[in-house]
Amino acid sequence: MSYPRQTGDYAPLRECGIEVANKTACIHARPVRDLIHFLHSLSLQTGGLKKLKTELLPRFKAPPKLKKQYDWNESCYHNPERFEQFLKELCVNPLWEITSPENAEVESHLYRERIIESGLVRDFTYERDCQWMLGRFSSPRLHYFDDIVGALFEYQKQFVKQARADFLVTAPAKEIIEALDYGLRFRKCVLIRGLAGIGKTHTVKAWCDWRRGEARYVQLGESTNKEIFFRHIAESCGLPCSPGLSLLRMRALVEHYLKKAKLFLVIDEAQYLFSKTLKVTREPELVNWLLTDCFNRDVPFALSATLEFDRHRMAVEQQTNWASEQFSRRIPKAIVIKAPPTEEDLTAVALRRAKHVSLSVIKYLVGYAMTSKRGFDAINEALDDAQMIASEEGRERFIGNDIQRAIKVFRMPSDLLLKRVSEDQHGKKRRVPMRHYGEAADPPQDAGSGAARPENLAAHKAALISPRDRGNSVLPVAGVAQD
Repeated sequence: MSYPRQTGDYAPLRECGIEVANKTACIHARPVRDLIHFLHSLSLQTGGLKKLKTELLPRFKAPPKLKKQYDWNESCYHNPERFEQFLKELCVNPLWEITSPENAEVESHLYRERIIESGLVRDFTYERDCQWMLGRFSSPRLHYFDDIVGALFEYQKQFVKQARADFLVTAPAKEIIEALDYGLRFRKCVLIRGLAGIGKTHTVKAWCDWRRGEARYVQLGESTNKEIFFRHIAESCGLPCSPGLSLLRMRALVEHYLKKAKLFLVIDEAQYLFSKTLKVTREPELVNWLLTDCFNRDVPFALSATLEFDRHRMAVEQQTNWASEQFSRRIPKAIVIKAPPTEEDLTAVALRRAKHVSLSVIKYLVGYAMTSKRGFDAINEALDDAQMIASEEGRERFIGNDIQRAIKVFRMPSDLLLKRVSEDQHGKKRRVPMRHYGEAADPPQDAGSGAARPENLAAHKAALISPRDRGNSVLPVAGVAQD
């Protein structure tokens, strides 16, 4: 177990996921666990803690005159410039106890007992070479900030409130959010399937954004294998995931973190959990890992996929001995969204991004999106092109004329070409492989005896001759008199 040092190079919090999980496993109060996981999730983003520091700076009070002596675990953080390091220490230091205002005394007693029994304090003090601090618990505080823990709780509430306000709930998004809330509340596994382009990825990301203290988002790719799969999970959980780390070590870290943290794992593009090859020779190991290791460790998960998920699952069942009975039994909640976005949803999305244009242009934009059958993607791409036109002309934002130009000049020609390519691919006939010169075709067989029919022997011999020499052929043909 490796903890960040007080002096010298400070280990980034993105590689301290195990320490964070070990500390939160000893915390009884759920709001406190959510706060630590929330801060840890912000630290994994570029500039996440800096943004938090910038938004909390207006609440700072003028620091009083510093005393001559402070505890070693507090004196180095009595400086606003080291506020980020203070937050990192808050997440990993087991000697810093955080309690909720409602039941602080009981939570403090339970936390100290669990920390001492787990041995985290012993390992922590040994790593920092300060065994004399064994058992000296304290509450995190700053002399230049009044009630820093209460301010962090308030910041988390405001963050979640703003994230919910920025998200537009459409009809498909409402079903997805209800399914995810069900899985998180009852700690059950959830399967979400739907058409491409209805906003599954956008909805799942937004839901995980305002559930940073309770869930982790993982997005898979087409070339997903076991190593890439566990590296994606390790990266989203703040675990070491360097290329030199072995698969067994990375998998052990992921399993330990998920067991301790008890977070809700959300996997997007879950159709890539299955093999994409035409001939499947092995069972889906990643799906089996979710159904056994995660389920047996009380780690609920949600799978978001396109309708290809069923096709890949059926191919695995038909070509291997794998059966989906256990899969169906351990996922009690499954939804499928086959309806495209409605006109009301498209209008709401268009108004959210282009509220300053006229309603006639909004209707024109929504009509184009419904005609192209590309839904939200058509609206976003048309508005992006309109913004590009406005930027080229030296304007900060687009107008209604830019949207119409973007649709007519950029979007419609592109959609027409894509439609032709799609029709060529789907309308192309299957090509029969040509027989090489000298390769004989199987002669016709009689249904009764299996022997070759005499009237077809001449045609069979003619098949052995090159098409170039067929004009000079002297082989007899049945039914034709020879000179």
